[in-house]
Amino acid sequence: MNNPKTLSGITMNGQTRLATPKLPALLPLRELTGIVALAVLWLVLASMAPGFASLVNMGNVVSQSTFLLVLSVGQMLVIVTRGFDISVGPVAILASIVAAQTALRIGGMGDIAAIGAAVTVGLVFGAVNGYLVAYRRIEPVIVTLGTALIARGLATAGSGGADALMLPPSSHLHTLAYQSWIGVPALTVCALPALVAAWWLAMRTPLGRWFYMIGSNAIAAGLVGVPVRRAGMTAYALCGAFAGVAGVLLLARSGSAVAVDGNGMEMQSIAACVIGGISLMGGRGRVWQAVVGALFIQTLLNGLNLIGASPFMSEWVLGAIIVVCGAMDFLLRQLRRMRRPAGA
Repeated sequence: MNNPKTLSGITMNGQTRLATPKLPALLPLRELTGIVALAVLWLVLASMAPGFASLVNMGNVVSQSTFLLVLSVGQMLVIVTRGFDISVGPVAILASIVAAQTALRIGGMGDIAAIGAAVTVGLVFGAVNGYLVAYRRIEPVIVTLGTALIARGLATAGSGGADALMLPPSSHLHTLAYQSWIGVPALTVCALPALVAAWWLAMRTPLGRWFYMIGSNAIAAGLVGVPVRRAGMTAYALCGAFAGVAGVLLLARSGSAVAVDGNGMEMQSIAACVIGGISLMGGRGRVWQAVVGALFIQTLLNGLNLIGASPFMSEWVLGAIIVVCGAMDFLLRQLRRMRRPAGA
């Protein structure tokens, strides 16, 4: 029989009590981790790389971050439920392949159909991941690794062996890569609705509150009526849909879909969440933290490129930063436990 003290929100008399999570009640240090790290990185690179701090380069960083921004925000929705999805990179590539094929085959409204097809592909993969994790209780790493390989194989097959699938001349998607609206890259503007939707979902809807409750304590959440399995599956489905959107943005940025593109983006999306201060233990994290983490990664890659650093250097520097952020997350959780009253 479960010990009442082990269930968050379970009172000693057996009654259930699980209040809505106090989302702002995070340790200030955790919230500031990503912002401080980004500010320090920016200052260091500005002093080392001529032209890094220029408005043109900052615009490039923001534009190049768009794909990872959307991917990381979708990842964040799963991480707060105490899960993760390592299939988002391959799913995004498959979505871009499907979008390109759709645009090539359909004239007139091909762009709209391509976007719809890409998001649908991501949604289906996410729903499959969520069903297997939430309803069949298979470990996320096993499920999402398997679907990542499936998506990668389908992307290769969908490209028909071509090095790249080019968008047709009638498509307007690629023109977004060269446009800006009020000084903001058009691709970033196109991504804003997805980011705002994720923020609204996480902070203003019952579904978003369920995500946090599940991540904090799934057993206690279920005892107070939260549909744990359905909400968990929905989190993965939404993560997949965001991967589909990211695939469209990647296609629009390059004007072509490449089956072997995007290697490592799934790990970068998880890294962005960790760097931004989102706890991998679930129940804590906000959309803007994922955004800050994604900007940090792209800023790092951009700066190292400007100073002429080896591509291998960017990988081990990023890996070291992830380890440090993970260690800080562990230490903050230990401090929180030490500050709890005895018996709480």
